[in-house]
Amino acid sequence: MADQDPLSPLSNTESESAPNERFSNRIAHEENRKNLEKMYTNFSNIVGKGTPIQNMQRCISIGLTGETFYDYDSPFGPEDDICILHFNDVYNIEEDVNGTGGVARFVEALKSFRSLNPLLLFSGDVFNPSIMSVTTKGRHMVPFLNMMRVHTACFGNHDFDFGVDHLEYLAGSCNFQWILSNVYDAYTGEPLANARTYRLFEWQGRRIGIMGLVEKDWLKTLPTISEEDVIYKDFVEEANRISKILREKDAELIIALTHMRAPNDELLAKGADDIDLILGGHDHEYYGVKEIGNSVVAKSGTDFRDLTMIVIKPGKHCLVCPNSDSKLHLESCRYSSFSLDQPQNIYEERLIPNNKDGGDIYLRRFSGGSIMTWSYIDISTFNPNRHVTKMVNKYLRDLATQMDKIIGECAVRLETRFSVIRTSETNAGNWLTDIMRSAAKTEIALINSGTIRSDCVFNIGPVRNQDILMMLPFVDNLVKLGVPGNLLLDILENSVSQWPNKDGRFSQVSGLKFRFNGDLPPGQRIVPGSVYIQDLDNPMEFKPLKLDRVYTLVTKEFLYTGKDGFDSFTKCELLSNPEDMPPLPTLVRNVFSLAALANGYRKPHNLATARKLKTFLLNPQQTMTGLNKVPSRAAFKSENIHQLTPNSISGRSNESHELILNEENIRRIEEKIVDEPEYCFMIQVEREGRIIREGSAPDPLIESGIERVD
Repeated sequence: MADQDPLSPLSNTESESAPNERFSNRIAHEENRKNLEKMYTNFSNIVGKGTPIQNMQRCISIGLTGETFYDYDSPFGPEDDICILHFNDVYNIEEDVNGTGGVARFVEALKSFRSLNPLLLFSGDVFNPSIMSVTTKGRHMVPFLNMMRVHTACFGNHDFDFGVDHLEYLAGSCNFQWILSNVYDAYTGEPLANARTYRLFEWQGRRIGIMGLVEKDWLKTLPTISEEDVIYKDFVEEANRISKILREKDAELIIALTHMRAPNDELLAKGADDIDLILGGHDHEYYGVKEIGNSVVAKSGTDFRDLTMIVIKPGKHCLVCPNSDSKLHLESCRYSSFSLDQPQNIYEERLIPNNKDGGDIYLRRFSGGSIMTWSYIDISTFNPNRHVTKMVNKYLRDLATQMDKIIGECAVRLETRFSVIRTSETNAGNWLTDIMRSAAKTEIALINSGTIRSDCVFNIGPVRNQDILMMLPFVDNLVKLGVPGNLLLDILENSVSQWPNKDGRFSQVSGLKFRFNGDLPPGQRIVPGSVYIQDLDNPMEFKPLKLDRVYTLVTKEFLYTGKDGFDSFTKCELLSNPEDMPPLPTLVRNVFSLAALANGYRKPHNLATARKLKTFLLNPQQTMTGLNKVPSRAAFKSENIHQLTPNSISGRSNESHELILNEENIRRIEEKIVDEPEYCFMIQVEREGRIIREGSAPDPLIESGIERVD
């Protein structure tokens, strides 16, 4: 049989092999459908049709109730099994080098389960990071999400990587509702990024309530959002509050979609009183499904390689005989002769990754006691869907055309030649590490020069997407560390240990300066007393390094694991995980996007974004590198907002005009996001004497390198 077009609904659709008697239920729903369509027509005549949505039932549900989804065309009833499919943290639409994963295989897997009428749920992180996202800013993922017919999803930290404004645009382009239950916009009091607090589903004659919860740990590390712009509420307290609301609305099954680390999912499972099922994200390992505390917890891998299928069999069930070898008894029950109605506090379990293929678990509260069977779905066992493969190939071709898009301008020659950047301070290294330090809010930033791969001089003139990818071709994940002064000294010694060889470990830095003598043996080259750390409160002042003090430092995950000889990093305290911060290419891309806002090429329509823009313009750390954000145009054209001139926003004067950021003025700014053009940014950064070489050894041979000619 020929492949079905993947754009056809993957849920609420009956397969040819299903029993014929199930189709008789469609007759009972047909009259309801016609009545709803008539109501929708009347509704549209009053408020307008809005954005066309292929699935009529979803449009009706969202338009008329705002919180409840009705599966009126489902042939299933309350007595039938409920199927739930769950996935999380997907980034790359193409297959990996081993021929596994990829969205084409994933869609084909979803198609194979459509006869089960699955409820498809997603736990966040989709719009970044990937090489393709650097140019599309996550837009390429929307058609694939819509194709899958996701029913609802919670946001992940990387979904905020390009800012709240852009996330609202992306989420609004999806044909399903996003939920976020414990983070609110400080200005509107509504869930951040136009999310909903919860969703209700009338599913197969039963009522299912779903909430979305995140941890504060990664929320604090987002460079695109300031803490004062959001209201965070404890995820356990909010879970209990929303569970009560959902029960009052007759929810029989309560599900929490989460995007947080496994220990916090454990805390939620043990602390929440009334959540039946926790479907988590943020961790990239496959954890399977476990019963913990009062709930059942699942975490489903990453990157279109893994999928969890959960089938709930409603109805009262009895414990099997204690000496039975039943799979249910052996894998689900924690005790033998106890009644299933007793509290399950025999012993505690921990969430750890596992390679189980499935199992059975008892759901105490749902339908008087139900059996839940779960299965691990290996996506590599499915063939790619040919229709989706064509779409993926199209995006890969489009990526090539996007490479020539102009996103800014170089006012100076930007030095990235290996012969220079691997032996000395460069303006490119200063620029990148300044961006890192500003985003991570640390005292120091450090990268190995091997990070920068372009090996050329970028001439004065336009900067294109391809230039950023030439410079940073890898998704360089970042970590925030607590580094004692004595270990920092060891790190700097390793940085210059191979000089004058053009070794990738030679570092580019921000927030510190030091001198080294290349004539001395490795390990003794840092000039005593020459290491100074920049004062965060007074950027013009540098203070001597204290060996017994712990400094905050942002660097690459690659170095944190001890690569390139940086063993000392492995002894440092990890303050934030690589999953908690956008990768380096995304940070660079965001600088250009914020500059586009500053130049008036795009307009902020969210107060949090406007405040972030003001911080960007007035941040001394950004301006220390000589970044000219507004060479000619005012930041806003609104008559109610002070026009900003290059001098007034340079951050070098305390007499800068104040940007009025009240709610009334922001509402007057155009809400439409204009993606073209972003030709707005002048890189104007020089060497500043952060790394100074002493001694009599000659400089290494400066080769001509590869110079880009426009």
